[in-house]
Amino acid sequence: MVGTSQEQEKLASPNGKIVANINIGKELTYSASFNGEQILKDCPLSLQVGQELLGVNPKLSNTKRTKIDEQIRPVVPLKQAVVPNKANALTLNFKGYSVEFRAYDNGVAYRFIINKKGVVDIVIEGINYHLPTAFEAHISKTRNFNTSYEQPYTHISTAQYKADDEITYL
Repeated sequence: MVGTSQEQEKLASPNGKIVANINIGKELTYSASFNGEQILKDCPLSLQVGQELLGVNPKLSNTKRTKIDEQIRPVVPLKQAVVPNKANALTLNFKGYSVEFRAYDNGVAYRFIINKKGVVDIVIEGINYHLPTAFEAHISKTRNFNTSYEQPYTHISTAQYKADDEITYL
């Protein structure tokens, strides 16, 4: 890529109601919409592995699209004996790592895939959520990652933030 040029990829859920738009430029960002209404706008992703910062000035090598349509049988079923796993996936391959996006009928997910041998030191994962409009958020505030997410939910209005403000989780 030269200058400020950007590459763009689009990924839709199996039913087509959820669409993720991924931009590869100075940063790796994504936006998400549901039934044509934008939910997230230009959210940058990054992952610091040791001294290397992935997702910043990424150079796209190639992409791979796949469809996932399987049934997962949990070892210990809680609510369902069989869990459907149906999504469209897009893997963006960069030098030394990949980022896989999945669009389900009820959400969008991403994950970094690190192509390094041995032990790696994950320092921090960065995501900035840019919210195009105000809404009521339901947040389970936990003290650490050792949780079963049974903490009470706090209900906050994002109206305290102006449109396009960032809510950063590190």
